[in-house]
Amino acid sequence: MGYVKLLGLPHLLIWGPLAVYLFRKQAKDAMPIVARWIIRVILVTLLISLAFDVVDVLRYILGERTPLGREA
Repeated sequence: MGYVKLLGLPHLLIWGPLAVYLFRKQAKDAMPIVARWIIRVILVTLLISLAFDVVDVLRYILGERTPLGREA
């Protein structure tokens, strides 16, 4: 059958709450600055990945159901 864009949905359900948790964690004043920057780098990477997943899931919901790799 091939992969469909709906595979981004589990990423949203798992990594979305993690992004919220990391954002709250890095905002605390008691955290060392190095740890805060490491969390921020991870958070930025995670948010970029989630942006692609949101686009894929929305495209699936809006009707683009062609399996990946079979567009041509």
